Amino acid sequence: MANNCWNLLSVTGPVGDVQKFHDACDFKNFPACFIPCPEEVKTMHDKSVTDKERTQIAVKHGVGSWYDFAIKRYSSKWCNFEGQDPQPGDYAFDSTWSPPEEAIRRISLLFPTLTFTLEYDEQGMAFQGKIVYLNGETLDEEYREGDDYICECEWEECHRCNPDTYEEVAAENDKATKAYFEKLKATGQIEKGEN
Repeated sequence: MANNCWNLLSVTGPVGDVQKFHDACDFKNFPACFIPCPEEVKTMHDKSVTDKERTQIAVKHGVGSWYDFAIKRYSSKWCNFEGQDPQPGDYAFDSTWSPPEEAIRRISLLFPTLTFTLEYDEQGMAFQGKIVYLNGETLDEEYREGDDYICECEWEECHRCNPDTYEEVAAENDKATKAYFEKLKATGQIEKGEN
């Protein structure tokens, strides 16, 4: 299962241009609505595609699969606006493993009068930051990880926000896991020494 990266995208500039960006967004198909994956890349691993055709497609597009395309063109596998109510200029969404920095940079080239500010936080791997694009250029960038990471989740079981609680929960989970495996061994569902 992938770690989700939380993203907040602010788009500023002339009001009419912000509205044009908003109207052009297909939030169920972002960022592919602006940077579509070619059909032949999506289907290059179908059984009907020969090795020679697959090689030609890979050379033509510089990628070996739709996944490679997404990582190369978006910096992320997907973006998800589910449960969000995007308003012109303010967009909160999740992405997989990392923020879609390359997608936002490429999209900023399509809307050269707009400034795109992407703030992101990937709590699972403890990194966060902000990057600002205007017409494909990086205007500002911040990045924090490790000891510089600022966790604000306030989740009771978060090992960063509540280290004492985390240790208690981890100990309880270890006891429950051990008891579970002992039960499986006792009932013969797994061999002694497995787990």
